[in-house]
Amino acid sequence: MWGVTQPEEARRIIESQRREAVMENPANLEEQAICLVGRDVYATLIKGYTEKQWGRACTELPASIIKRLPVRFTFDNNYFNDRYQGIPVGGYNVLIKGLLDGIEWRTGCNYLDDRAYFDGLADEIVYTGPIDEYFGWSLGFLEYRSLRFEQEMLPVSNYQGNAIVNYTERTVPYTRIVEHKHFEPGNGAVLSLPYTVVTGNIRRIIRPEVRRITLWTTSGIGICMRLIRTWGDVMCPIHGLRGDSAHINMWIWGRPYRLL
Repeated sequence: MWGVTQPEEARRIIESQRREAVMENPANLEEQAICLVGRDVYATLIKGYTEKQWGRACTELPASIIKRLPVRFTFDNNYFNDRYQGIPVGGYNVLIKGLLDGIEWRTGCNYLDDRAYFDGLADEIVYTGPIDEYFGWSLGFLEYRSLRFEQEMLPVSNYQGNAIVNYTERTVPYTRIVEHKHFEPGNGAVLSLPYTVVTGNIRRIIRPEVRRITLWTTSGIGICMRLIRTWGDVMCPIHGLRGDSAHINMWIWGRPYRLL
């Protein structure tokens, strides 16, 4: 960018753009980003990526989202300035398996389906589900950002040469592609395998009107079907949902439904 090669050259250009865009109280992410890194870096690396990730214009997102990220003129690509950062040897599956050793755990359950039962299992309960659903949507519906992971095994030993590559272009559907074997660069046995597994991260937004379907599926299929036909293709949290299908398969908060 700009044809420069030295950190100090880049710093001077960015400082110049920052001075031109001085704002006392940036009102949104776009204004805050320009104040941090100038217009060129914002337009090239931040705008498209952020709008793709959040499904909103940068002018509609709060400044706090980007204020937490450090700005450096070094080759340090760590997310934050924490002293210790790393990934568990063997991956997070090994870590979680160790944490759960000797502990009863269950899957396929929904705490909200039977609060009294689950509350009776322990002195304290940590709820990590949607907070608006926890309160019975008494104050309305919140909007959630999530990800859809598309995984593929490729017949090559090295696809991208790095664990994570971000795609900042607005037109590319992925926010990033992960090549898992590069998380353990010292593991020669893994790196020498003649294949590799990559995962594309695609943004998905759980919007209030989509989440209302989850309230109506069991009691108002006619209503649900009419809404589906009105909206057409609907993204998460419902996968593979099309209004013109003879059978509509739905996954709602991890539970399968079929509408006939």
